[in-house]
Amino acid sequence: MICKIPPDSKQTIQISFLSNVEKVFNSQIELIVRGGKAESIPVWAQAVIPQIKIDEEMFDFGGVTFGDSKTLPITFNNESEIEAKLFLDLRELPEFEIMIDEGCFEDEDIRSEIM
Repeated sequence: MICKIPPDSKQTIQISFLSNVEKVFNSQIELIVRGGKAESIPVWAQAVIPQIKIDEEMFDFGGVTFGDSKTLPITFNNESEIEAKLFLDLRELPEFEIMIDEGCFEDEDIRSEIM
């Protein structure tokens, strides 16, 4: 990224962090000023994974009549201190369908991703 900063002014930059692995990242961002000395800023981040548990141990649908359906609840319990985003892929199981309680999500964007 290249940025020009006028004399006697400040420039704020935003640094984002995204990781798909749980680990500690320790690095530096190097700032190079044209004609000047390079500066290094230490950057630290810890990627953590939410701890999600399913309360039910098994789902027994029993006998379901051909052409009919039976619904069972599934309860996800987030035991961590961070928000979790769940992805449930049923493309290879077309016999199953997920129905979500409308009041379950406060975030309209998340609701639209699911529906």
